[in-house]
Amino acid sequence: MNFRSMFSWLGAALCATGLSAQITTTQLLNSGSTGAKKDIVIIGDGFTAADQSTYNTWVNDTVMAGMFSRDVFRDAMNGFNVWRVNVNSADSGVTQVDANGNVTVARNTALGYRYSGIWSRCWMEAGPATNLLVQTVLNATVPSAEYVFIVLNETGGGGCAGGSRLVVTRASGWSTCAHEMGHMVGGLGDEYTGGSSTYSGAEPTRPNLTTQTSRSLIKWNKYIPSSRAVPTATSAVTDAVNDVGLFEGATTGTSKWRYGLYRPTVNGRMVSNSPEFGPVCYEAWRDALNGFEAKSFARTYVGDFNGDAKDDCVIHNSNSFQLFLSDGAKLVPTWGNTGSGQNSSIVWHVGDFNGDGKDDLYRILPGNRVSMLRSNGTSFTTLVTYGGSLPSWQMGAGDRFLVGDWNGDGKDDLMVWNHTTWGTPYIGFYRSTGTGLQVYARFDNAMPGWQMAAGDKYHVGDFNGDGRDEICAFNGTSWSLKWFGMFRSTGTGIAHTINYSTQFAGWNMGANDQHFVGDFDNDGDDDVYTFNGANWSIRYLGMMRSNGTSFSTIAVYNGAVPGWNMGTADKFTVADVNADGRDDLVAFNTTNYTSKYLGIFRSTGTGVSATYQTNQIGGWNFGTADSLLAANFNGGVGAVDLFIRNPSWFGLLRSNSTSFSLVKAYPKYIRNVPFHANGWW
Repeated sequence: MNFRSMFSWLGAALCATGLSAQITTTQLLNSGSTGAKKDIVIIGDGFTAADQSTYNTWVNDTVMAGMFSRDVFRDAMNGFNVWRVNVNSADSGVTQVDANGNVTVARNTALGYRYSGIWSRCWMEAGPATNLLVQTVLNATVPSAEYVFIVLNETGGGGCAGGSRLVVTRASGWSTCAHEMGHMVGGLGDEYTGGSSTYSGAEPTRPNLTTQTSRSLIKWNKYIPSSRAVPTATSAVTDAVNDVGLFEGATTGTSKWRYGLYRPTVNGRMVSNSPEFGPVCYEAWRDALNGFEAKSFARTYVGDFNGDAKDDCVIHNSNSFQLFLSDGAKLVPTWGNTGSGQNSSIVWHVGDFNGDGKDDLYRILPGNRVSMLRSNGTSFTTLVTYGGSLPSWQMGAGDRFLVGDWNGDGKDDLMVWNHTTWGTPYIGFYRSTGTGLQVYARFDNAMPGWQMAAGDKYHVGDFNGDGRDEICAFNGTSWSLKWFGMFRSTGTGIAHTINYSTQFAGWNMGANDQHFVGDFDNDGDDDVYTFNGANWSIRYLGMMRSNGTSFSTIAVYNGAVPGWNMGTADKFTVADVNADGRDDLVAFNTTNYTSKYLGIFRSTGTGVSATYQTNQIGGWNFGTADSLLAANFNGGVGAVDLFIRNPSWFGLLRSNSTSFSLVKAYPKYIRNVPFHANGWW
């Protein structure tokens, strides 16, 4: 066939299959630009115009709600854009072929796929015009597609993947799709065993298959404990999916090998579809998306989201966020949401806004909307969204928020202030009803006893121990004098308590004063630690005790506290690290000295003394990108622990009262496996 006649034939084929009819394209997941993400296009073959609703339902239930809600697909979902393409076929169903490829039932379909239902023929196969027809659809819809996911209108089961294309039938479940995605995205080989043949070919390129039996040459040796024999007997492990060894038997192409070829686990998704990917396959699959996921631990938010007294976390990455629950020793990936209103500009605030003992989320897109997301312990549901305005409040780009329980009803409320967007500064307090927000107090230009200004900084605490949260305000830049004020909640509004100018209870205020709220003397009301490492030649730390109506300075440290030389870059986190009811300070400094330091300033109620650790804890080496979050992940009434993280790593530091120990660290992503050579995962 010459070049001209080939395209004449193709044009006839296009008309015959109905591709000249309208093709519709629907984006199901938008994670970013096509260059920044991997683009998946799902196309149906053998679906007539009357079948399109069946096809749409299958894609939604099996792929989006089914496959992408599980395992690595949930975890790495924001590495993809997904489109559904609807193409009408003239006939319903696809062409049938026998074991020799002979057509037994011919059907006129959009892509010309054929179905045999025979494993050795990969269940289905392309027809003579299929590749050109698929490319034509892609050119007309999503030419940037890197992965093509074909769905056949066929009631027999089966799936087949090769290169950047996979094909499944609509009788296939999400687990079959997940298996085939293992091939297509992760480059994984099949791990089926069978027969009695011995493999004698070259070392496979698949990351989960090997011929090597020397421990140091095994691709996944870092996952095999030194005490575990290689090759490994199936009886030597207790977890068939996650215990890694060297297990004989696997598949190349359509050949199942009993001997000479090895897989990393007894079972897993590449063996029997439904189990999750084992450690080796999971890592290979996710590493294939390196650079396409917006993967970082920088935006982590702590809360007890399932009400078990152990602190958990949610992590926000670009247009997705995930929930990780603590079991006391590790974080368990539990739920994720990608797309659906997520945005890289979103700020999250944690609070139990319905008083059920489980922390919920306020989702803030400044100037645009505020949403309340209720936790059910394993996921979140959006209860209400305020778009453009809150009750009696026009949202602006300068809106800032804090969470506190203003009326002491056990429901965490919301405070919003904007001192920059409009000509007049505003502040509003909102009471949570459990399902929405009501105005609690609103102030324009000034609060009682306080002239608002752009330099105001606010902190929440129960400074009089009445069970209602109050605020304190600091402004060190807007006026010729520095100001610090305390405001109490009356249960129906906000009232002024006291102001300090120039000196805060004997402390000479500086523009760069930092304030940290905590009950450092265990008397039932919150106090204030004040630090200034910038305005003076000496660094200062002060302890200001609240009596409910005023503050008194009970200790000031110049340059050092016992056991710690203060540095300009000291960063502080409030946590009761020794479970004595007095809130302490955790200090972290990675820049001022040759060594990097993490210190505990334990409060006696009238002063502090420090112990410290240098450079590393366990397998975690301190770095300048590291930051700390107080998190009682161990639970109960024990000492408050820490999450430590940087954009690439996440760790759990357990408090031992005078020091911390590393109980878990996650490089790249949070996933738990029984063993890793570095002792981290």
